[in-house]
Amino acid sequence: MAEAAHDVCSLTLVRRVAALLDRDPFAWEEGFALPRGWEFILFTPVTPQSQLRPDGHHYRDVNGPDGVPTKVVLGGRRVRYEGGIPIGARVTRTSEIAGEALKDGGRLRIVTRRHKTYIAGGSKPVIVEDEDMIYRPATPAAAPAKAAALKPLPDGPRRPFRTDETMLFRYSVLTNNAHRIHYDAPFAREVEGYPAPVINGGLTALMLVETFRTEAGRTPSSVVTRMMRPLFCGDANRIGWTAGGDGEWRIWAETPAGELAAEARIA
Repeated sequence: MAEAAHDVCSLTLVRRVAALLDRDPFAWEEGFALPRGWEFILFTPVTPQSQLRPDGHHYRDVNGPDGVPTKVVLGGRRVRYEGGIPIGARVTRTSEIAGEALKDGGRLRIVTRRHKTYIAGGSKPVIVEDEDMIYRPATPAAAPAKAAALKPLPDGPRRPFRTDETMLFRYSVLTNNAHRIHYDAPFAREVEGYPAPVINGGLTALMLVETFRTEAGRTPSSVVTRMMRPLFCGDANRIGWTAGGDGEWRIWAETPAGELAAEARIA
């Protein structure tokens, strides 16, 4: 059964995204179209403080079929844009589980949620999104169960993608994401076993879309993203891109060692 949520496309939040991206915040006004890819500011979690998990995550349905605690990570998204959202507009989103699958011998549970976003009063969605969340055993990050295989990356231009803790914090504020691995360095290192705070998957995806917007010189009509490896705050990560003859671009984020961490197919 679909659940409905309601929100307002806030000019204040749009300007904060612009500031995060080092753009002029006052270049946007109410009535302007929300840039595609910036819809992450909508329908953010409002979990009461007392109901957050110890790691700050807002997800509650995080136990496997056998009751063993799991961790939740973003696997990927498939977004199709059917229209625009005016800044200042009221919006509604319906969400429902579109599928579930077990992989890696049942160790991984992938839950796909389908979100449809409407301008308030509209009958047709302006955004249709399938979001894959991966539930995996709560093993320490220092001993990951399975890493993505290293594949050769294509030739193509690259630019640096380096973050600091301030940028991660500001993004977490925009999404109301209290997951401590993104801003609490001692927690990320000492409890989770990461070498540094983890860059939010949504922030990486945003930068892939922004690269497309800059390099292709147009707004996307569809974005398919897939997450493979975590990227870490302060590392000399990179974003690369190639343009296909069919108009679809492949844009990816890679680690300093040249490992594929995230990729997007954008048309």
